[in-house]
Amino acid sequence: CALIESGKIYCWGNNGNWALGSNISSTTTPSEVTDISNGISISSGYSNSCAVLDNGTTQCWGSNTFSQLSEGESYIGSRTPKNISSFNNSSSVYTGTFNICNIDSSKVYCWGNGNYGALGNGFDTGEQVTPLEVSVSNATSLSGGLNFTCALLSDSTINCWGTNSPYGQLGNGSTSNSVGPVEVSGISNARKIDSTVEDGSHSCALLLDGGVKC
Repeated sequence: CALIESGKIYCWGNNGNWALGSNISSTTTPSEVTDISNGISISSGYSNSCAVLDNGTTQCWGSNTFSQLSEGESYIGSRTPKNISSFNNSSSVYTGTFNICNIDSSKVYCWGNGNYGALGNGFDTGEQVTPLEVSVSNATSLSGGLNFTCALLSDSTINCWGTNSPYGQLGNGSTSNSVGPVEVSGISNARKIDSTVEDGSHSCALLLDGGVKC
């Protein structure tokens, strides 16, 4: 998906999970997402896409297999954007494999698939319909992979939670899963983070001095 200057969003590719935000089949050309003209930030994952709008709200579309649309299991998914919870001061959103996390007033909230602690809410299984707060402060951006999520904080440190096996995806020197945030070791000067969603096994940080750690 691409966010353009006007605030409109265009998506292309596989629409099997309705992640393109329009009532079309899969497409090789950009298709405008329905009913969004004021986007300021976007994220696309394995089965969902989400946008933060200039009024501080967050909207998502696509699969609802694990309640990613915050609508409960009975809701089958949506080709069009759905408003999520009561967010009104959102700044960033991250769509994982089957979970979604959002920054609202510098606080992080996650919902969807909670396996391996991917939601950071103290539990390691199940799904969460209503966004629950993660115990991190002053988050500025989010990223993550298969069943884990990371947050860049305003002090340039990184916290991650979820699956950590077998590759040490949480970056804390262990391979033990964590149902709550743990600090990434040896990084105190990060300015950007990114992770792989499809194979979901590693993360990288761009540092303030121009270096990179993964």
